[in-house]
Amino acid sequence: MNINNHWFPHLDKIVPVLRSSDEKVSLYTIALEGWRRGLVLRFHRVIKNGKVDFKFTLSSDKSQHTFDVSMGDKVSEEAVKICANKELTKRTLFNAGIPIPKGKCFKINDSFDEIVNYANKLGYPVVLKPTTGSGGKGVVSDIKSEHMLKNALSSFKKGSKDIILEKFYSGKEVRVYVIGNKIVGAINRVPAHVIGDGKKSIYQLIQDKNRDRKRIPHLYNRPIIIDDEVTFLLKSRGYTLDSILKEGEKIFIRSVSNVSLGGDPIDVTDDLSDSIKDLAIKATKSIPGLVQCGVDIIIDNSKNTGVILELNTKPGIGSHLFPLVGIPRDVPSAIIDYYFPETAGVKTIGLQFYYNFKEVIKVLYDGQATEYEVVPAPNGFKVAKRLCFNNVIIDKKNKSFIKKVADEKGFHGFINTISTSSFEIILACTDYKNVRVFLDKVMKELSISNDDIRETIWEKPINMGFIIKSNEDDITTYELEKDIENKYKTLQLMIKQNHYTERRIRNIKSSSIFKPLTLLSYAITKFKK
Repeated sequence: MNINNHWFPHLDKIVPVLRSSDEKVSLYTIALEGWRRGLVLRFHRVIKNGKVDFKFTLSSDKSQHTFDVSMGDKVSEEAVKICANKELTKRTLFNAGIPIPKGKCFKINDSFDEIVNYANKLGYPVVLKPTTGSGGKGVVSDIKSEHMLKNALSSFKKGSKDIILEKFYSGKEVRVYVIGNKIVGAINRVPAHVIGDGKKSIYQLIQDKNRDRKRIPHLYNRPIIIDDEVTFLLKSRGYTLDSILKEGEKIFIRSVSNVSLGGDPIDVTDDLSDSIKDLAIKATKSIPGLVQCGVDIIIDNSKNTGVILELNTKPGIGSHLFPLVGIPRDVPSAIIDYYFPETAGVKTIGLQFYYNFKEVIKVLYDGQATEYEVVPAPNGFKVAKRLCFNNVIIDKKNKSFIKKVADEKGFHGFINTISTSSFEIILACTDYKNVRVFLDKVMKELSISNDDIRETIWEKPINMGFIIKSNEDDITTYELEKDIENKYKTLQLMIKQNHYTERRIRNIKSSSIFKPLTLLSYAITKFKK
């Protein structure tokens, strides 16, 4: 998989990977954008369904707004209620003349025959989904026969949710982000798939793709899980996890396109026709008080038409910021422009600073406080330098000295060890003359000559305060496995793969050749004795 490397420089390697990854990407990047514009930023500890969660408030001299993940307080309670229920959403859209898939809601205790008869009347393929939920959980798509429908219904009957049966529409599934009657971005979510190279098995290709996904903040905790759906789809198409695909051969291993289930986000904003843009805006406006929304549309490019699948009040924006293919879209900036129009021309104060979000989360999650106000973004800092020291060995005492001098000068930045004989210092300051004074002190203390120093301009984001970097403290380190939820998902993946191995062993043991080989092995062992 060719990973897109053309993401926003102002977010370069600073988005933290924590539990509920895409929610935290949305929350952090929107809060960061407002904070960088000089807004007062406060995080709040809340309890949702018995679990600790977070909201944040941004304030200016003119206004204050509270956000729940990506949703601001301008979204009405009525809109939240309607969009939380798929049946209510469909009814509202239908009454507004918005095209939606033909379908019907059924109670969980309705009979198999009633549901199957309706599907036969509607015509296959069909889609089965719960009336509530998000992230594609529970959705069974492209059901092509009565037999497949009955199998899907069996799993639904084990639950307690009402269900929606609707016509399946083929085409390009797109998530369009709308705010203030404007289209900000559009993502085509392609179902989880692998492309062969003529050498590796499907299992190995999945593992390769999962390693690539770990390089992307909002996909880090979203690997392709090898479960029953994956093995079933492969089997239905004549493949197993051991099959080796031809070079360039593409096979889908999920029937739904959600990124949380391994789908690929592809930016298609510039490909949307005016009629599809109008449809997305009209669908959003049909819900009272829905001022920002993620609109899910199935687009038939040949007819330039679309049907609305869902409306989301708290859509994750990670796919817009970090698409695998295409241009990233600055959704956080558009959101802050809408809620705080007085800051639209400010964009950012000086250099692109960022704060320690992991510290915020830790304080609130551990219950040390119920509110955390982030120190205002540094103002007036217009110079950032990278000083690279070669052929120099430093210890903890040297690092502490460097930090002390940097703190005295009021610098922001960090010191980071590159190798056993080289290190770098990143400094943000208001006046370059202060860098020279700082450098003279460091050179004298460490007995360093000018020949050992290389100086360049630093154009990447820079942390607030001056820190001594280590891999464990670095907010930019995506490979940390310390987060509890990430460990759980890793363990879950291992369990699924272990089940696959156990099934293979059982299949081998039950094969016609296994028992004769076992007897032969036993006989050889006896003969040797």
